[in-house]
Amino acid sequence: IGVESTDDEMVVEFTSSIPTSVHHSSGPGMLQVEIDPSSTDTYWKLRVTKPQHYSGGGLGISLWPEDSSKNIQHGVTLNVDLVPPAE
Repeated sequence: IGVESTDDEMVVEFTSSIPTSVHHSSGPGMLQVEIDPSSTDTYWKLRVTKPQHYSGGGLGISLWPEDSSKNIQHGVTLNVDLVPPAE
């Protein structure tokens, strides 16, 4: 997992040795997740941004295995939030 962030956005990259699918929470006022077009089933690049009327709170981003290990291996979840830096 790789993460780069600013006050208003975060880029998260996942690399997996097996095919995966990405899932995330969403809704009005929640952080927005955009999947980069360069993503594949073993490399995911996501941009997480604050919407205009951000109400606070984080969201979960999960990778689930999509090969024959689907019912054996557990997915990986990353909980993210964008908060102002401490002053």
